[in-house]
Amino acid sequence: MTQKEFMKHSLEELVHKNEKLQSSIFGILKESHSDFFGFFGLTDKALVIALISGKKVTYTNRLLLSDMKTIRINKNSPNQYEIAISFGEGELLRIIANKKVLRIDTQEQELPFFIETL
Repeated sequence: MTQKEFMKHSLEELVHKNEKLQSSIFGILKESHSDFFGFFGLTDKALVIALISGKKVTYTNRLLLSDMKTIRINKNSPNQYEIAISFGEGELLRIIANKKVLRIDTQEQELPFFIETL
């Protein structure tokens, strides 16, 4: 299974029956003490997350878009974005995503759509 197929498969498992995966990207989830590689996808109702280690999914989550309070997007370099999402109380969900990613040829097209949709 290619990295792109692994991403699609991992995220589609988190999509409900009446939804469709509209966008999917690879990125890094930044937490206060650790960074985690993962796949991030959008449906019309949710942000779906599958964190990975190698070819294994280690953690999944599904966050409703309606629960988002604030979204901040910073361009760190010409090819890198930091997406910070607040769901109210608690830490921000911080995602670092690059326009180009090895073995995922759709990233450059998907990332702008992902950012715009948020």
